[in-house]
Amino acid sequence: MKIHPTFRVLGQESASAEVTSVEFADVLTIRVDFMSKRAVVTFDSPTGFRVLDEGDLGSFWAAGISSKDGWLFEIASDGWLAQESQREDFVSQHVGARREFLVIGVDWCVSILSQSEPRVDWVDVA
Repeated sequence: MKIHPTFRVLGQESASAEVTSVEFADVLTIRVDFMSKRAVVTFDSPTGFRVLDEGDLGSFWAAGISSKDGWLFEIASDGWLAQESQREDFVSQHVGARREFLVIGVDWCVSILSQSEPRVDWVDVA
């Protein structure tokens, strides 16, 4: 099945991003390291997430999503949420508004389904 996601860039750091940690305990926290700082991305109301090798997201790269443009994106259509919504037993599509986000790293990428936009806090690392 071919998909053609549309998106908007939320995080535009220019250096290569590396997803270094994904933690879930009611809140989803993703740590993304750059050369001299770290982004701590927090989703307060995630309804799902998946971690994939960047090689498994070719349709996103073909749609123009690129680390040259950023590292945090909101997927407006034709992404993972659209794929899951084709399943009759995917009840989350019927409960409240769902949004999809994508954090891309050099090796790992995280797709997130959430009711709200993430919070991004920056930490200097030496």
